[in-house]
Amino acid sequence: MEDKMLFFEVMTQDEALDIAYNWKYEGELSFYNMTSDEEDLNNFLDENARGQNTFSVRTSREKEIIAYFYYYLVDNNTAEIVLAINPLYLNKGYGREIILYVEEALGERKGVAKISVAVAAFNNKCKDFYECLGFKKVGEFNNQTNGGVFTFLKMEKNLATVNSSFS
Repeated sequence: MEDKMLFFEVMTQDEALDIAYNWKYEGELSFYNMTSDEEDLNNFLDENARGQNTFSVRTSREKEIIAYFYYYLVDNNTAEIVLAINPLYLNKGYGREIILYVEEALGERKGVAKISVAVAAFNNKCKDFYECLGFKKVGEFNNQTNGGVFTFLKMEKNLATVNSSFS
């Protein structure tokens, strides 16, 4: 995929509704369908819970949403992020571009030195994706979601080397 300009905008309620009810993953990725967990769905659809840190991502302002991501600051140095790619745009290179942009933006604008993500342990492709981008597994935890208890990997990336290249 060639470099494309990406547009990040705070997610609107209409966009949240579209994602929640129309983005449908297949196979083991159906775990990520918003309608798979009522509590997650309700939180995602609550504008106050989403706040100003949940963004829709497009390749141009008029186009369909290719992804969304959100972040929250764990502390002054660390941001936890979540990235979801529209099922129609999986495996097209957008995830890498988005993560690289997010690293730069959070490092420069928020002073973040470390980014963490949680990856479902069964999702080897996602784990490999983050490892290729320099994230390292730092632990595991169990989380009750989607009607069961699932193991997640906590992965982190130190941004010191990323930030120094933009100084």
